[in-house]
Amino acid sequence: MGGNGSYDKGYGGIPKDKRTHPEIEGHRILGHKILVPKDNPTRGSAPMNCNSPDQIYMIGTVADRRSGDRAGEVSISSVAFYEGHHIKYSIDLKYDGNGRVVAFKENTGESTSHAHKWHEVQPGIWGRISRAKNNHLAPDSRWTSDMINAIETFNSKRVKWEKK
Repeated sequence: MGGNGSYDKGYGGIPKDKRTHPEIEGHRILGHKILVPKDNPTRGSAPMNCNSPDQIYMIGTVADRRSGDRAGEVSISSVAFYEGHHIKYSIDLKYDGNGRVVAFKENTGESTSHAHKWHEVQPGIWGRISRAKNNHLAPDSRWTSDMINAIETFNSKRVKWEKK
């Protein structure tokens, strides 16, 4: 799980020193790893590359000290889908005041849960145009009610994570 250019064919994955997103050990959602960005755990960015092909990663954010007793808690901010070793699709999650995922609504921009398509912007570099209105899409069939329920259940457990 690493940034652009981190996947190394000769190594057969992403070397440990280039990994940008550690896994929350002991927790999975529907069998999928939960990752947190190492350098900025409150942001929730997805890694551009993955070790094993065709993965789905749950991307968490960690509440900071301003969150009081919730400081250190992980909540899922997005779900990233990979084809081969590169990100191709993601869903950014928005929640209501009760911790329920807010369904996509047309022409609302980032105020509801929405999907993005990713592409190779230059050789070996994957990206998307940030805040591009034509890339705020309704989640497709990869987004299921089982996944939504499992994410909401995980968030309700108030799992804590500390940077190592």
